[in-house]
Amino acid sequence: GALLGMVFFNFKEISTQGPTTLLKSIVYQIAKSCPSICSDLLEVLKESNETSVEGIFDRVLLKAWELVASKQPSQKHLIIFDALDECGLEGSKTRRDLLQ
Repeated sequence: GALLGMVFFNFKEISTQGPTTLLKSIVYQIAKSCPSICSDLLEVLKESNETSVEGIFDRVLLKAWELVASKQPSQKHLIIFDALDECGLEGSKTRRDLLQ
């Protein structure tokens, strides 16, 4: 499969591990991995004024995933989350909900 993004958690960098930061990082990595979706994704971002975790996930991340799947339908795509045991407790329920 094609790697669209990777998140490595480090207990020393708590500020980068919040759910909103995590989602924005993944969307950025997806766009960087598949430049052909950038213009479409930019339109989604312009139309979406989302700041909530659920909104970013539903309207931005899932749309980015759908755009990649439409451009590369025969390929499997993945995102790696490494060292989840390094996460602090802050935001842990939200992260768990997102991963489900």
